[in-house]
Amino acid sequence: MATGLLRHLPRAATGLARKLTSRRRAFLTWGAVLLVVLALYFTLTHQKNQAPKVLKLSFSLSARDRSTDVFVRARGAEVYVYSAIATNYDFNSGLKRQGQRMSHQHKATDAPLTEPTDIVITILDKSRREPFRCCVALADGQTVMEIPARDFYSLNPETTDRDIYMARQIVCSVPAATSRPLPSYLTLVTHSSCHGDVSDYTPILYPPRVHNELAVCAKIAHSGGLDPGRVIEWFEMQRLLGVDKVVIYDLGNPEVLMKVFRHYQEIGMLDIVPYDLPGSPKHRKLTEDFKFTPQFLHDETLAVLECRVRLGGYEMILSHDLDELVVPRERASLKDVFKKARQQSPLAAGFYFLTEFFITSWAPTNRDSTLTFTRYQRCTAVHRECTKFVVFPQRVHTFLTHTILQKSFYTTPYLSPRDLILHHYRKCPSGWRTCRPDTVVDNTMSQYTRDLELRVSKVRKLTGMTPLQV
Repeated sequence: MATGLLRHLPRAATGLARKLTSRRRAFLTWGAVLLVVLALYFTLTHQKNQAPKVLKLSFSLSARDRSTDVFVRARGAEVYVYSAIATNYDFNSGLKRQGQRMSHQHKATDAPLTEPTDIVITILDKSRREPFRCCVALADGQTVMEIPARDFYSLNPETTDRDIYMARQIVCSVPAATSRPLPSYLTLVTHSSCHGDVSDYTPILYPPRVHNELAVCAKIAHSGGLDPGRVIEWFEMQRLLGVDKVVIYDLGNPEVLMKVFRHYQEIGMLDIVPYDLPGSPKHRKLTEDFKFTPQFLHDETLAVLECRVRLGGYEMILSHDLDELVVPRERASLKDVFKKARQQSPLAAGFYFLTEFFITSWAPTNRDSTLTFTRYQRCTAVHRECTKFVVFPQRVHTFLTHTILQKSFYTTPYLSPRDLILHHYRKCPSGWRTCRPDTVVDNTMSQYTRDLELRVSKVRKLTGMTPLQV
């Protein structure tokens, strides 16, 4: 009998195993179904929360002249909005049909939004990452879209100093809708609802897309610290090097310098963008005596972040100051140099430059020259300090004063100093070791002397400045 039971044990065990396996399979199947249902529920809920709300509000976009505002404080939050710029909308086709001249300052028209568009909002933010929503007013004067915002970039987000206005950018994505006009103005809200009072709305800008053109982000000109004659030299060298556009942020410059800026604005080379330092502490500046305050870096970097978006339609963007020049070793267009470099490094998002410091507190090498850039030829050996760069906007997320933040899979190599070098003209700060080692003479700029002197003399005359003198 025992033998008979033992004979049937394997069969019984197999049947039990089959039952257990069947139950396990059913459990796993229903579990998988439940997970799919939950995932679908959360996805649909998230999409619902992220979907724009369309509100019908009556407002007048011409109710207030917004051209006088630099920063606009958002309602109910310690946040100052500097600009709102569409990053992937092609404004060129409509402009060409209308025969208009393209500019960085174009605002929304009655044209429809034919593709989804990201709007990057540049802000100084003390709210510490409130869940912002964008109120996007359309050009019809009666439609506002309420859209959840998402992070784009924040400078030093780990800071615990709650008195800092953080330089920050957020994004609102506007869906395509051919039946609606373009988004025209924008504001931010946190806990309140969107409204039709346009007093705290900021105009949305639509930068043009331009092919094979090179622009320079020249950062903030401030406090009257620039020599107008040297600024003319700088602009004329940019023209000789093939630069198409320069953007400068204007913070408290005197009339003698503004006269120079307006000259280059009138010939179409310069865009002057008003700048300010809102909030507290009041009356702060970007001069050396404020340089080591906690707020300084954010005030200075905000313009750099914004410039990347403002010039995003250009094929190449240089970022450097008005006392710096990017100079090829052999006389050539910068665009040609960068084109060749891109052929050699097809995955480059941009290129860093090595630097030579031409110390203007040393005695000039070429005393016969009337120009700073050709008068001073003695410089430091090549350094990686105070690095600057050129970027290709479609391949970078953003950039800072000395750093490229490239997108995945792209590289940021250095260009060889045999091909090109960054010339930095400045006095030597006390205790700065960079300008103390062995020096060299670099006369690369001498090949531009004749052309540059003629150009500078002409502009000095046009702007009412005294003739060049040695």
